Formats: sequence, structure tokens, C-alpha cells
Amino acid sequence: MSTAIKARGLVLPLFDSQGNIVGQQIVQADGKIMREVRKYDRELNSLFTLASVDITGVIQGKIDPFRMVFSYQFGMDNSIYCGDLDKYEIKVFNAGV
Repeated sequence: MSTAIKARGLVLPLFDSQGNIVGQQIVQADGKIMREVRKYDRELNSLFTLASVDITGVIQGKIDPFRMVFSYQFGMDNSIYCGDLDKYEIKVFNAGV
């Protein structure tokens, strides 16, 4: 399901063979500051969030560098591999998602 939110401040973008984009951005939600990894269509409409972490503490001077780092890559079939260094997890998102 697509939403009307456009990508602002998108960093570390990767493109799949269909022109979709995965990238990170800082967003404000429910009084918190979040770092999110999102998938966008070629028009930069947000399709869904792959990973999200609350970084409000960074503004307060409480920095945990591992909590803020995500790694992601497209597979050959346009699936997305997203790693969370804090949780030691790798999530796989199928290309059709």
C-alpha cells in the first residue's frame, strides 16, 4: 500500500532493477525521532518501512553507535536483505512486497 509521504533527506539510496529505491531517513513520529529504512517507488512514494529505531536519545547526548546502523542490499531477484547490527538479525523481504 502506497502513502503520499515523499522521501526527504534520503541517504544511502540503493536502486533495484525496476527503479524502486531503498534508503534511510530521519523522521519524526509520535514525539520521537526515528531512523528508518524504507522502500520507495520510482516516484519516491514510501511503500513500506523495513526497519526503524528510536534515536531520540542521540539528541539528548546518549549515543549508542551500533543502535543507529542498518545495512541493506538488494539480491539478484530484487529481494531486500536488511541487517540490524543491534539485534544481530538479517531480515529478507521478497521482491513482490
